[in-house]
Amino acid sequence: MEKQIKTIGVLTSGGDAPGMNAAVRAVVRTGLHKGFRMIGIQRGYNGLLNGECFEMNLRSVSNIISAGGTILYTARCLEFKTKEGQDKGAAKCRELGIDALVVIGGDGSYRGARELAHRGIPMIGLPGTIDNDIACTDYTIGYDTAMNTALEMIDKLRDTTQSHDRCSVVEVMGRNAGYIALNVAIASGAMAVLLPEKEFDMQRDILDKIVETQRTGKRHFIVIVAEGTNTLLSERCLGNARPAPCQMAVGIKEVFELPAGVIEDRFLLPEGEGAAMLFVGDCTHGKVGGGFLYTNRDSISLGLVATISTAAGGGNDTPVYQMLEDFKGHPAVAPIIRGAKMVEHSGHMVPEGGYDMVPQYVFDGALLAGEAAGLCMNMGYQVRGMDFAVASGRMAAEAAVEAIDAGDASAAGLSGYARRMEDSFVIKDLKTFRKWPHVMEEWDAMFNDYPTMAAEVFNAMFSVDGRPQEPLRRRIMPIIKKRGLFKTANEVRKAVSAL
Repeated sequence: MEKQIKTIGVLTSGGDAPGMNAAVRAVVRTGLHKGFRMIGIQRGYNGLLNGECFEMNLRSVSNIISAGGTILYTARCLEFKTKEGQDKGAAKCRELGIDALVVIGGDGSYRGARELAHRGIPMIGLPGTIDNDIACTDYTIGYDTAMNTALEMIDKLRDTTQSHDRCSVVEVMGRNAGYIALNVAIASGAMAVLLPEKEFDMQRDILDKIVETQRTGKRHFIVIVAEGTNTLLSERCLGNARPAPCQMAVGIKEVFELPAGVIEDRFLLPEGEGAAMLFVGDCTHGKVGGGFLYTNRDSISLGLVATISTAAGGGNDTPVYQMLEDFKGHPAVAPIIRGAKMVEHSGHMVPEGGYDMVPQYVFDGALLAGEAAGLCMNMGYQVRGMDFAVASGRMAAEAAVEAIDAGDASAAGLSGYARRMEDSFVIKDLKTFRKWPHVMEEWDAMFNDYPTMAAEVFNAMFSVDGRPQEPLRRRIMPIIKKRGLFKTANEVRKAVSAL
């Protein structure tokens, strides 16, 4: 005889999507109407494993139908990808008295739901993802809103594109699925669309189309690029190798709006001046990477960067977006953004492999500059990329003008770009510090043990407890010796030589 279902849990997992709150509301209100006890599970499968749940009633879902995000919060859980984590999840459901689950999320959430179903937990899945990549589903929750948002932005961009006779390339989200890009391209009347599901030729599908259309008198164009395609353009069209995970970092940033006077008061700044900070250690939970914070005229930007190979590794149990949330709550950061309104959230992949990851950047009819050419350098105390992008972009433009004037857009005709780059500070600086990315990648202590050691040293220097103090040397040396005096000295020497 099957067990009667009396208690139903509901969770949202993976990336949030518009409409998730409306789905939570519908599930909870329907369940209560049918006489079930409803349990909200916070932070997805991660919350299930940790028992983060509460009983929900009608008031729990009041006034959320039009709110973005999800009141249950969401997170990705690496532990739940393992058999042990899945067994623990099924056991936790039984421990909490949850007889069945409703999971709202994307393909990863569905895989987790399938594993729980195989372990005897009745399951219903609601497809909640803007990517629309769930099989047997016409429209996932959030997909329509994402398309309309993208279309609204493109309509605004079109005016500028037309005014300046430009070709605007618009990248839309969708991960490895091209549904948003395809439908937005049709609805906006874009000249071309590049999809991850379809092979394309840059010359045939884009450049030749532009030239052909220009003959009809049209001077402005919109090209839509799906998220899963843009990262592969250099690889697919030019034959460059894909960077290794250890050479790339994922960066996330949020912008908080504050009056200029408040910012100046909090940073003790003279009027019109700004400040910048770099963080290492706790901001990335001891993983390779770091945090940053800088002021703008009437806003504060903060975020963090973590090496992809580390952030996505099995040894990292904290997703990058959770690192950012913890970073914002840190005592050194929280007071700075207190009362501020978040007006922007963005994510980005950043090359950090230094000179050794710079690919070929001169081709027949094409030049690579900025991040596309791997021109970025994280030196721990200094992050450079913007100056490289501006300088390389200018040099690429100068070389392109020369080649066009000479009527030769071959690699030989564009070789002036390579000469300019080799003679510039861009390549020279990347060569000077080419060893540093490898040192930083292997120097875990810099991100976990050294910040702790620094805190212990300052604590020993400045603490006063009413007892006689020993000489400073005797207070500090045991802290260093605990890590190994020669080991520490050798690591520092290696780092200094790389810089």
